Amino acid sequence: MDTPTGSALPHLIWVTIEKAAELLGLTRQAIYARIKRREWREGVEYSKRGHRVFINMPAVYAWITQG
Repeated sequence: MDTPTGSALPHLIWVTIEKAAELLGLTRQAIYARIKRREWREGVEYSKRGHRVFINMPAVYAWITQG
């Protein structure tokens, strides 16, 4: 999977789970499962702020390409 290039999504770094699901073609449940199984690390691929979870898209793209 390639990272978005050009002017399409240059500003998207931290996004909501809903937006990450849309961009990655995953369900929200699949994202929560990666967090629960500790495949994604807090402070790296995701971050919690209050009751919300945000996904670091560049870190997730790096995780995908390294996997």
